Amino acid sequence: MSPTVILLSGLVICVSNAAFAQPVESVRDAVRVPKTPVLTQRQFDPLRASRGGRGMPGDWKPGARAGGDTPTSATVIPVTPHTYLNYSDVGNNALNTDAGMELCPDTIPGPEGGRDVWYTLTAVEPVWYTVAITLCDVTTDFDTRLYVYEGSVTPGAPVKCDDDTCSAGLGFPWVSVVVFPWELPPNQYWIVVDGWSESDTGDYQLTLQSSIDEPCLVNCLTSDVLNPGPCLLGGDGDDGCSAPNQDEFFAINCAETVCGTFFTDSANNLRDLDWYELVLTQTNDVTALLISDPSAGHQLAFHDPIRAGCAPPGEDQPVTLLVSTGDACSSTGFVLTGLTPGAYWFAASMLSDPDDPARHDCPNAVEYRIRISCDCGPYLEGNVNGDAVIDFDDLNALLGAWGSACGQ
Repeated sequence: MSPTVILLSGLVICVSNAAFAQPVESVRDAVRVPKTPVLTQRQFDPLRASRGGRGMPGDWKPGARAGGDTPTSATVIPVTPHTYLNYSDVGNNALNTDAGMELCPDTIPGPEGGRDVWYTLTAVEPVWYTVAITLCDVTTDFDTRLYVYEGSVTPGAPVKCDDDTCSAGLGFPWVSVVVFPWELPPNQYWIVVDGWSESDTGDYQLTLQSSIDEPCLVNCLTSDVLNPGPCLLGGDGDDGCSAPNQDEFFAINCAETVCGTFFTDSANNLRDLDWYELVLTQTNDVTALLISDPSAGHQLAFHDPIRAGCAPPGEDQPVTLLVSTGDACSSTGFVLTGLTPGAYWFAASMLSDPDDPARHDCPNAVEYRIRISCDCGPYLEGNVNGDAVIDFDDLNALLGAWGSACGQ
């Protein structure tokens, strides 16, 4: 998975779903009005997708042009027996109608009217796959939803549904992908590429790929700083804004990797959030990367307490940035350019498996590694030399330090 980049409120934020060893790259600006990202301690509820959505009209008619506009005119994805899925298609939804609507778990309900494109495939043999259905290509240039029906098109009951998991260069994660273990019995499936609202139209690239399910493990290294919190919700000492006193943060520094664990509590429909505090003493570019191996992936949030502190206890926490990956054993993260001196918070959490919400309940916690690295300008911060006047003396002081090493 190649890295993508977003920009937010003057901060250059590079989002990566690559492995730790791969560099974060920079691309173009993306200008959109963002949906406010919210970090919730609740699990992804596998039933939540059936509680919203207008559903589909009962009078579907095949469109006058080529297939893909409705379930009955869906584009057929070829499936060859005894081979893996490997399919890609590029299209545009601007001329399509609104034949469907689903509300994906833990996402912001959008207005009705999104224009959708339909695909269908028929499994011809029972095979155990890990299937990735993704729109996360730079071709995709609008806010999408992606959902899958099995056996029949049943409004309110997709077997998979995703709204905002990746970015594809749009800014905040507004693009959709589902990655999941999928046992394909001989049955028909419908895959729907939908716009988040009526105005969300444009180009997309849909890709389906499958492979044998080969789980991997993320293990702590001897060089890691250990965050050895017990597998106990509310008792591991790093619950941050989710803690009753809202002051439980695990310290993390530049050039440091911390190894910790997170877990779910399916009985109470909750998941563990681990909050980290980074304190900068000078302006830095900060890269934060998270890697873990829970079956449904993980999230990494960035919170700037200088701009806004914690929301009241028990409420969802609005955050500056929230990125996620739905794939185990991959990393996600961002680069924040020009963070000024102060304290900043990062929150790591796993996504619970909708097919088995109790899979990562205690004592089955999952290890993860979070890494922070820092680079500095120099940056012109105003009164560099401390004489209370911003003038060429400050610029000279800045140029005099050009190229020098910086640290904490």
